Amino acid sequence: MEFCAEHVRQAADGSHLIDPLLDVVHIGEKWFDIKKVGQNVSSLTGKDDVLTAESPVYYAQSKRHLIKVMFLSAVACPVGD
Repeated sequence: MEFCAEHVRQAADGSHLIDPLLDVVHIGEKWFDIKKVGQNVSSLTGKDDVLTAESPVYYAQSKRHLIKVMFLSAVACPVGD
């Protein structure tokens, strides 16, 4: 609520003006597990990411050994100079 209140200004005629937020970048992050406990995962190796016979298979028996990946996203309005 405080963030929104900082971007509202009083106009000369008494009305309110809202800042268009063209200079703000919104960043979000989310953590994902590559797989769940008890699932087999085959990785794509070789030419053109084709599953080959010697592709390694990963298996985790414990939650402590899961591989985590962070997905980071940023959203902003395009501004021309």
